[in-house]
Amino acid sequence: MLVRDAAGSIVSLNPAAQRILGATKEQLSGAVPADDGWRLVHPDGRLFDSADYPGTVVARTGEAVEGVLMGVQRVDGSLVWMECNCHPLRTPAPEEALFGAVTSFRDVTARRAAEEANRFQAALLEAVGQAVIASQPTGEILYWNRQAEAMYGWAAGEVLGRNIVDVTPAVQSVEQAEELMRALGEGQSWTGDFLVRRRDGSTFAALVTDTPVLDHEGRVTAIIGVSTDITERLQADDAMRRLSAIVASSGDAIVGKDLDGTIVSWNRAAEQLYGYPEDEVIGRGVSMLAPPDRRDELAAVLSDVRAGRTVTRLETQRRHRTGALIDVALTVSPVRDAYGSVIGISAIARDISDLCEMQRALEHQALHDALTGLPNRRFIDQRLQQAAETSRRHDAPLAIVLLDLDNFKNINDAAGHQTGDAVLVEVAQRLRETIRPGDTVARFGGDEFVVLCERADEAAALRVADRVLEALAEPIEVDDRSIYVGASVGIAVSPPVEAEELLRFADAAMYDAKARGRARAVVFDKALAQTADERWQLSNDLRQALEEDGLELWFQPIVDLANGELLGLEALCRWNHPTLGMVPPDRFVPVAEETGLSSALDKWVLRQACAAARELLDNGLFAEKGHVAINISARNVADLELEAIVREAVEAAGIPFRAIALEVTETGVMAEPEQACEVLANLQKLGVTISLDDFGTGYSSLTYLRRLPVSTIKIDRSFISDMVTDPDDLAIVVSIIDLAKSVNLGLIAEGIESTEQLTLLRRLGCEAAQGWLWSGALPLEEVLGNVAVGHETGNGWPQALPTDAPRRRRREPGVTTEHGLTRLLQLHREGASLTTIAAALNRDGFRTPRGQRWHSVSVARTVADLVQSSASGTAAR
Repeated sequence: MLVRDAAGSIVSLNPAAQRILGATKEQLSGAVPADDGWRLVHPDGRLFDSADYPGTVVARTGEAVEGVLMGVQRVDGSLVWMECNCHPLRTPAPEEALFGAVTSFRDVTARRAAEEANRFQAALLEAVGQAVIASQPTGEILYWNRQAEAMYGWAAGEVLGRNIVDVTPAVQSVEQAEELMRALGEGQSWTGDFLVRRRDGSTFAALVTDTPVLDHEGRVTAIIGVSTDITERLQADDAMRRLSAIVASSGDAIVGKDLDGTIVSWNRAAEQLYGYPEDEVIGRGVSMLAPPDRRDELAAVLSDVRAGRTVTRLETQRRHRTGALIDVALTVSPVRDAYGSVIGISAIARDISDLCEMQRALEHQALHDALTGLPNRRFIDQRLQQAAETSRRHDAPLAIVLLDLDNFKNINDAAGHQTGDAVLVEVAQRLRETIRPGDTVARFGGDEFVVLCERADEAAALRVADRVLEALAEPIEVDDRSIYVGASVGIAVSPPVEAEELLRFADAAMYDAKARGRARAVVFDKALAQTADERWQLSNDLRQALEEDGLELWFQPIVDLANGELLGLEALCRWNHPTLGMVPPDRFVPVAEETGLSSALDKWVLRQACAAARELLDNGLFAEKGHVAINISARNVADLELEAIVREAVEAAGIPFRAIALEVTETGVMAEPEQACEVLANLQKLGVTISLDDFGTGYSSLTYLRRLPVSTIKIDRSFISDMVTDPDDLAIVVSIIDLAKSVNLGLIAEGIESTEQLTLLRRLGCEAAQGWLWSGALPLEEVLGNVAVGHETGNGWPQALPTDAPRRRRREPGVTTEHGLTRLLQLHREGASLTTIAAALNRDGFRTPRGQRWHSVSVARTVADLVQSSASGTAAR
């Protein structure tokens, strides 16, 4: 047997499959027959069309395919016949999603040959007759009937009067000839079989009875010979012997029963399957093999077969002699006599214990997390639907407790993924020991876990959350080190919330717990409901905007610090919402990543950016090495389809690959570093420039920086903004510049707003920069105009400031700080950390009073300024 996945590729097969198909597992894994030199043949000699392969039919229809007879023309040219059954593999009800198929087949070459021989022999037996020949004692033929004509090939008129030895030469032994002469001489009949040659020279086996005709004196006057062609009978006997041998040696258990269910035949495979020798079962009822809970099923099957119906592929259980239960597949058929009447029952049984175990393992694998052994998201989704139905039926509350480990990424980064996996396994074990009996705990994905609490109101759910937080407060010992891991917990209770919304609401409450400082539990309330609804509505609006081309692409210049020339443009997505106005990227990009829209968003940006590059090239406004930089979502950096997506966008625009640069973040790369390196290396081979964005803010692995196919790193604006006055930020910038030069990487500084920053970066040897000092992001029309002016004057980007005259920065639409400062003070009063406050403000789309993203330093300074202003009576606004 072999197992295929939903795509049709072979993922598992046993040694018998390799033997029958005549190829190794490595040759067959993932193979399609026509591609690897082996063919599937219909009984009439036609090749199977690929659409008719049993596995393809199952994948297309979702229905099982039974009893398909096919020939396998193997790679070595030999042909073997097999009987094939193919069944879909599905997840449990109610979903019953098709995730593969299992095909079982057995070699029936010998059986097919025997069946063909039997059919041929049966036709011969129907036509067989007796030849009657009368001859004189001296051998002259006196009589020759029509059966003799048919048997020997001579017409009667041709043989009468001729010697019988001439027309029916026989191959007899000396002993037979002597016995014949002695019997005839004594006036007795003689019967024997030997080979006789026909007129055409062919021979056949004949059973001959020669009887002497005596006169009144006892003398032989004639000899009557009755010949029966027994060639077919001898062949049939031989076939029956071979068929009996096949049945006896078959790998399937074959059991014959009479109409009452009494066992009348029992082959060796049946003895091996059930453990009973033949002499212990012959004459006993077949019910001895059925477990008590299967007796009614057995009675129904016997009733169907007595009525002339065949029961095919009944998967059931039978009892071994030891009492153990065996998973078997049964085909039970009626045995008919020559008149079509049912005279017995034949049952063919196959041990499918391994198959059932494999199916159970696959089902467990599909519904459980491989690392922790906990149920997975698919399982909990199904279980939640069942629990919700029970909750409605009994008018009982239902709660979801969703927890996300705090700062788990730091554990992976600092101690390695092996340690992180050990922590997850221990967390799973603690959760098992903590939950109430009857509750379900599952790994929701990554470092998220969920507890489904049936018959639990808000108070009960909070008690569960408290026990979870208490259990996780104890350090986890891994490799002689103590690791502390906390969790942010979100709780949602139904009713009145519908079951479908429980997970979404618990997720919103969990994120609020993180924003409030982590290591706490938050119950979903109306305020969070409004926020969650807004995010849900925003995701729907974003999906519609992507479908209807409702987004815009703006561009910010990247300038050569040595001469002011335009090196490139960074493409930045903007969304002018029909009711909300300009929605900042910091607000809608996280929504895209959370709702699975990041891939569609990246595709849209790639197409638009490549079209813009085409327009710049067509107008001769791009330098020879000019490029458009495109940000790739962290979720898509390791996507194996990214190369094809980029290739399609570039080729559709008709631009060279060097005209675009892909900007990826350290976070995106380090999520799956090996695969990300492979994807980016393939893109770089095409000529695409790869830039590492926000360098220094994530997990800066020097090992992977050396291995990554990156040509440029971008210094994050959080270090640039205060480097003129903050020695720590300056030291970081200097280190990054030195690091880049040591490994021959290009440099771009982000967020340049003052001539002091510009002068300092030039002195430090930074090559390029972008920021409000030159321009914010602009629509393509304005970019084209500015590039054209700079191209004509030869002065680079025309809005570059003189070194002694800082210009007022143009603020992008939609950037506001008033409500951001209010939110900052609220979080500060609640005791949230500086990092948590910054993350919450950035997530909600707020900027600093200077128009930048928040970080811990800017939060600290703003808090101090606001507190001081409040103390002196100055309006905090």
